[in-house]
Amino acid sequence: NACGGGTITLSASGIEALAWYNGEEAITDAINTTFTATESGAYKVKLTDATCEEVFSNVISLTFNPLDLVNNTHTICAGDTIVVGTSAYTTAGTFQDVFTNINGCDSTVNTTIVVTAFDLDVTQDLNVFTATANNVTSYSWVNCDTEEEVATTMEFTATENGEYKLIVSNGSCTDTSACFTVANVSIHTVDAFKFAM
Repeated sequence: NACGGGTITLSASGIEALAWYNGEEAITDAINTTFTATESGAYKVKLTDATCEEVFSNVISLTFNPLDLVNNTHTICAGDTIVVGTSAYTTAGTFQDVFTNINGCDSTVNTTIVVTAFDLDVTQDLNVFTATANNVTSYSWVNCDTEEEVATTMEFTATENGEYKLIVSNGSCTDTSACFTVANVSIHTVDAFKFAM
């Protein structure tokens, strides 16, 4: 037996003329002492001896096991990992891994990875933040110190000094920006006055 794409060479000797067969069908131009098979079949050779007697050899059964080919496509979130055998992939692209199947032949797996990524850039004008991501279904502005959600709109105006981050999602994937600092919100002090009657 052999793997698809391989060859097996058959040979005969001690005869005057040859004709190779696959099953009951003669193989075109296969009249040499050797024949190279590339596909499964039941091969035999017709021998013509010195007395012009035609005799068939015994049948040799050959099997060419197929090469496996698998094409997979996966969509993952940024930061996720796809494991194929002993390989781990985290970036977009098409990757090939070759294994050995139960017949001892190559089993090729082509993996195409699509990474869902969001634009986490934020424009900041003093204490006003605007998200630039537009391929999302939700926005969440969070105080970096308290982890408290303070807004769920595309634009957010901070009313207190501190650090804020943006969390965006499309329903399947979620990603988080870095923290942005607000230090320009005025603190107003109201003096208490005492009035004497």
